[in-house]
Amino acid sequence: MKFDPIATRSSITYARQPVPPVPPMSVERPALQRWNGMPPRHGVAIADGCLALMLDQIDYGVMLVDDAQRLLHANRAARTHLAQQPGLRVTDGALVADDPRDQQSLRLAIQAASACGLRRMLTIGGETHGLVVAIVPMPRTGDDEEEGEGGAGAAATSGGVLVMMSRRAICSELSAQGFARDHGLSSAEVHVLMGLCLGHPPAEIATRQGVALSTVRTQIANIRLKTHSASIRDLVQRVAQLPPMPSAF
Repeated sequence: MKFDPIATRSSITYARQPVPPVPPMSVERPALQRWNGMPPRHGVAIADGCLALMLDQIDYGVMLVDDAQRLLHANRAARTHLAQQPGLRVTDGALVADDPRDQQSLRLAIQAASACGLRRMLTIGGETHGLVVAIVPMPRTGDDEEEGEGGAGAAATSGGVLVMMSRRAICSELSAQGFARDHGLSSAEVHVLMGLCLGHPPAEIATRQGVALSTVRTQIANIRLKTHSASIRDLVQRVAQLPPMPSAF
């Protein structure tokens, strides 16, 4: 089955639509058996619960849907985004986009992933400040590695479609705070570090903090010294590579 390429759209910003809160979800055991093709085994319910808790500790949205866009599971970050941000929502148990053109692109990408094993990346809600999502086919077994991505066996081994949301910031605040504690940064230096990670120049950081530019430059020098960073770019890159830690529940 062939699918038309997803048309490139111009940058359009759409008004936010009310999104109902999404309650905690977990994949029911029968559905999980159906998707991964594995027989029931002792203690698997405990493993499923641990897996859901593990996914909740990741600070970017991860969702599992089927080829009809029915939402099978969403981690905590995804549920928070669906409840508070525009672009995507859950309607009658299905993951849908607010804008019809986004919805068409999402539907085609999910169908292509499920039927043909194709991976896609979409921007939902406008090219400038939209949400970037990756559409990834999930294998029912490990056999897809032998077939190769998009190979002949991709459709036969499809085990649902993974929808991954982009992160809104280079680094979560909790990860940055952990990095700061490990390197002995002061509270003022932590604020400067977060400003640098948000892309703010030193002058803007100084204005936001209500201090002199020379003070911020001194704090940046201290941060680089304590973290053994060769430059601001090196510092931000190191922070961007930190594990994504969500805030406490």
